[in-house]
Amino acid sequence: MRVVAKIFQLSKDTVYRQFKRVLRGLCGLAPNIICEQTRGQQPPPPQIKDNTKFYPYFKKCIGAIDGTHIPACVPAHKQNSYRDRKV
Repeated sequence: MRVVAKIFQLSKDTVYRQFKRVLRGLCGLAPNIICEQTRGQQPPPPQIKDNTKFYPYFKKCIGAIDGTHIPACVPAHKQNSYRDRKV
């Protein structure tokens, strides 16, 4: 939040309030967007189901919002920027 406040020349309090507002909106939409797999829906793709690195986390996942999985690759020289600090 500090970085965003500095980039957009806003107070941290303003950034915090707006972030909280957006988060509340997303939480309100979550029941309509996120759902567990039910009968009649296709199982996860084999690339996920057969991979022990992904399947425990995605076993009840039906895909992105529209039901598709989107592969994403980050170039090697940019991977550190996208790495989570808790990984």
